[in-house]
Amino acid sequence: MTTQTLTKALAFVAALGAALAQPATAQQDSRWAPFVGCWTPAGAGDDAGLLCFRPAGAGVEMFNVVGGEITAT
Repeated sequence: MTTQTLTKALAFVAALGAALAQPATAQQDSRWAPFVGCWTPAGAGDDAGLLCFRPAGAGVEMFNVVGGEITAT
């Protein structure tokens, strides 16, 4: 493995770990964990933006982001 490949692999692992890190709370429902993050709605046009999920209380908050701004929660 070259130094460049190793550096890229380590950067990817570090970014992945940071993206998956969540504060631990006793009340959080882990069934939502696979959905946390932002997603492009399937079959939607470019103007649909992103559908995002973030931990909130015992579940998640769902919100839409269009043009870098939250448009609906």
